[in-house]
Amino acid sequence: MRLLYITNARMPTEKAHGWQIVKMCEAFAKAGAYVELFVPKRRNHIKEDAFSYYGIEKRFNIQYLPCLDLVRFGKLGFYVQVFTFTVSAVLVSLFKKSDAIYSRDEVFSWAESFFRKNVFYEMHDYPRSHGWLYKGLFKRVAKIVSTNQIKKNQLMKEFGVPEEKIIVASNGIDLANFTPASKESLRNKFPFQTATIPQHKKIVSYIGNKTFGQPKGEARLVEAFSQLSKKRDDIFFLLTVINHREFKEVESIFQKHSVPHSSYWIQAHAPRPVAHMLMQLSDVLVMNYPNTEHYAQFMSPIKMFEYMASGTPIVSSDLPSIREVLNENNAVLVEPGNTEALAAGINKVLNDEAFAKRIAAQAQEDVKKYGWNKRAKALISMMHAI
Repeated sequence: MRLLYITNARMPTEKAHGWQIVKMCEAFAKAGAYVELFVPKRRNHIKEDAFSYYGIEKRFNIQYLPCLDLVRFGKLGFYVQVFTFTVSAVLVSLFKKSDAIYSRDEVFSWAESFFRKNVFYEMHDYPRSHGWLYKGLFKRVAKIVSTNQIKKNQLMKEFGVPEEKIIVASNGIDLANFTPASKESLRNKFPFQTATIPQHKKIVSYIGNKTFGQPKGEARLVEAFSQLSKKRDDIFFLLTVINHREFKEVESIFQKHSVPHSSYWIQAHAPRPVAHMLMQLSDVLVMNYPNTEHYAQFMSPIKMFEYMASGTPIVSSDLPSIREVLNENNAVLVEPGNTEALAAGINKVLNDEAFAKRIAAQAQEDVKKYGWNKRAKALISMMHAI
C-alpha cells in the first residue's frame, strides 16, 4: 500500500499530536505500507530533524510543503496559513500516486475529498462550528477514524453518519519505550543537573500541557498536593509543562498555596524519553482533567496509555472518555473538580502498597492491546477493504 499522510502540523513539535503522527507513520511503515508524510514548512524553534527529535527509525519520508506561515499574527494569519497549506497539499496529492490519503486535518480532508475517493479522516476533537464543512467532509470521505466510542455515537446522532462509515481506534503506545528499571536507579540517572529527585520521598507526578489552550486541572492538583503536604512530610511533587509561560503560571499556583520550593520541581518540557523516565520513577501519576466537554467526551489522551505502560499507579478524574480504558481495577478514579477526593485518591495509593502494585500491574496488562502497531495494522486492513 502506498499511503500519503497529509496534515497541517508543525513538525517536529513538542506537543503530543506530533508524537502521535510520527508513531502512526512509523507503525504504518512497519505494517508494510510505503508512507510519505506531508506537513507545512513553518518557522520552528526546534532545529533537530523529526527522526532525531522523536528518536524513531527512518522508515518513512517527510516532505515539507510551502505555505504562508503567518500564524503568529493572530486569527487572520492562522486562516491564511491553513488556506495556503491546503492549496499546496491538494495540488501535490493530485500528482502523487496513492492507495490511501490519511489525515487528521479537517480542512485538507474536506478539500481533498472533492478530488479523491480514498481519503481517510482521523478525528481527534469534535465539531462545534463550521458545520457546513464537516457535513461535506463526513459525506465524501471514505472512512472516519474516531479516537473514542463517544465521538462515533455523536457523529451518528448529530450528523447522521452511517455506523459502518466510522471505525473506532483509540490512541496507543509503544511498549518498547518502557524498559523495566528500579525507581531508585532512575532517580539517580535523572538527566537534569539542576533537579534533585529525592530517593526517600514518595513522588507524585503530573506530566502534560494544555490541550487547545484548555487547562488540565493543574490548579486543583497543586491545591490537593498542598493539602497532603501539610499532613505528611514524605511526598514530593514532580510536574512537567510544555513551555516557560506555563512554567510561570504553575509556579504562581505553588506560591499561592505556600508550597515550599523544596517540596516540588517543575520541568519546562521534557523530551519524550525523559518524560517516560519521569513516569517510571514516580510513585503515583495523576491525570486531573476537568469536567469540560472536550475532556469528558472527546479525548483519547496518549498520556493515559503511557501512564499505564509505566508500571506506576494512576489517579485520574472519573470521566466517560477515561472510562473507555480505565476502571476501578487498573486505576483510582475520583470525582472531577473535587480537590478533597483527588487528595484522598493520591493518599490511598501512597498508603496501600499492595493495592498500588495491583492496579499498576493490571494497567500494564490492559494497555498491551493499545499498541501503535496493532492500531496501524487494523487501519491498513480497513483501507484495503474499501
